[in-house]
Amino acid sequence: MTARRSGYLAYGLVLLALVGWFIADFPILRVPLAVGFAVYGACLWRWPWLWLVAVPALLPLFDLASWSGRFFFDEFDAVVLLTVGVLALRENAPVPTTPLSRGTLIVLALLALSYAVSSLIRLWPPAPITVDSFANYASPYNSLRVAKGFVWALLLLQPLRQAIARTPNARLLLGYGFVLGLLGVAFVTLYERWLFTGVLAWVTSYRTTASFSSMHTGDGPIDVWLALAIPFLGLLLIHPRWLKLLPLTGGLILLALYCLIAAQSRSPVIAVALGYGVGLLALLATRSHRGRAAGALAIGLGGIVLVAVVALPMLEQTSIGQRFSESSEDAGVRLHHWRYDLSLRKHSFFTQLFGMGVGSFPAIHQERSILEPRATRYQYVAGPQGHFLTFWPDIDLYMQQIVPATQNSDYRFSVKVRTGEKPSSLVVLWCEVWMLTSASCTKNVFDTRPLPDQWQSWSTTIHTGPVGAGRHVAGLFFPRPTKLGFYVSSRNQRGIDVTDLSLKDGNGRELLVNGDFAEGADYWFWSEDNHWQWHTANLAVNILFDQGWFGLIAVGLLLGLTIARLLRQIGRNDSLSAVYLAAIIAFVVTGVTVSTFDQPRLALAFYLLCFAVLVRDASESRLRAAAT
Repeated sequence: MTARRSGYLAYGLVLLALVGWFIADFPILRVPLAVGFAVYGACLWRWPWLWLVAVPALLPLFDLASWSGRFFFDEFDAVVLLTVGVLALRENAPVPTTPLSRGTLIVLALLALSYAVSSLIRLWPPAPITVDSFANYASPYNSLRVAKGFVWALLLLQPLRQAIARTPNARLLLGYGFVLGLLGVAFVTLYERWLFTGVLAWVTSYRTTASFSSMHTGDGPIDVWLALAIPFLGLLLIHPRWLKLLPLTGGLILLALYCLIAAQSRSPVIAVALGYGVGLLALLATRSHRGRAAGALAIGLGGIVLVAVVALPMLEQTSIGQRFSESSEDAGVRLHHWRYDLSLRKHSFFTQLFGMGVGSFPAIHQERSILEPRATRYQYVAGPQGHFLTFWPDIDLYMQQIVPATQNSDYRFSVKVRTGEKPSSLVVLWCEVWMLTSASCTKNVFDTRPLPDQWQSWSTTIHTGPVGAGRHVAGLFFPRPTKLGFYVSSRNQRGIDVTDLSLKDGNGRELLVNGDFAEGADYWFWSEDNHWQWHTANLAVNILFDQGWFGLIAVGLLLGLTIARLLRQIGRNDSLSAVYLAAIIAFVVTGVTVSTFDQPRLALAFYLLCFAVLVRDASESRLRAAAT
């Protein structure tokens, strides 16, 4: 066995061991996950190109954080490690790959240096590992959660090079993966809207979050995904059998437009429109698809005229239309927020160069903000005094667990609370809620007294009333998801401790899991009403805050290198590059209002697309050699 092969074997086994540890430690669905991962691993062994479709398809959909409470190292991370591990074990004789260009290597080195230095700012000196370390955005280890988007992309770079060397249509398969992910998000969006507002409710403040648990702190992960994935519907336009696929293409476009309206956000609408225009102009620059591009452009212009003349008056009455009417006022608010966020940084040269640290914004805002309200702080505690959750209340943060409710039923709830300061109120809610907007709630309030070092017990009967509604179809009942949650209402400098939560039905059956927080954050997940405290709400400000000018320049160079290569490929009549260009442009446009890189899955999608563009295949290398 060669040293190279031994290295691949050890590398793959380590990654698979991490996946095994993840399954064994995961709080829910261990057996289904083990079976699913085993099936995926076996399929990947048989068809090594499968990950090109599976990873982008699962990226927006395989999200269990609302049930598990895990969001630092989650099920999708395990999929990435499983993918790389299986492919490493499989490569007995790796296919020769073309070398990366000098410019690509330099940019990768700059990005790796930026992430390494800016992560160490938060990680050094190492903080003690506690039950709270990997369950809190304010933790120094949040830098690992955010940086993994780039790290996972690096791990997938070699499998990507192997796939492009082995599979002629590797980039096409990657694009179809994004289309499948978009289709899944569309179906989840339809289901969510059907349950809560009705599919055709246009005037509503309800904002869909679909499968994105990262929406629990607002911002716009779903906006970025839609803007990135929708342009890949252009793959159906450049398909050799595009005429036969027109009904499918039209249906997917309608689903995509519905998702844009349901997301109640302006940035993905603008981003998709710009991506559409850029993509069509790029197709016009190729020789093989000019007719289709011209037809699509004519249809698009006709649609714009139709919207302007006929649909615009109706759209103005919808919620998304009302949001567009508020754009001018909202722009001023955002500009103020961006300036204020940057003012929270240290004023040293090192900070200007490398930022405050990857993933540092939530903690820095909590520590330093004066003009903007601070987010509620929380901490899971395990020690001689037992296990409990401590709140330092500010803006309401709702700690929740998914618990099914039956309408018009009584449940017995109890809890222990401890505080040594002024009276506070523990508010217990049981709501029909998908992620952010509740349909109905029960509400019970426990007023605490300041009794230092003494636990106060409280119990009450919760009557659900209308909570637990849903839809009936063909004799089947589809309930709205219900969550039992609580928050603390007061300003308390020393914090309020909560433990021993219990919820029992009429038969005395315990419905809450980990009510004493002995397992830390497992089964508990939270959301909040105000989003400015968690995000810079702009990609450039996000990078500048976390990674400084060095990081911003490194990302800018990668983006510039990617776009330049796409333009060269378009000049060589590559229609697929036109689709990739539209997707990347749309992704960047959403960055005007979304701090994209603080969500590692979105960062991974961006880097993976850029790497797919920058990796050369054998035919390109031959052309380059012939030209020189």
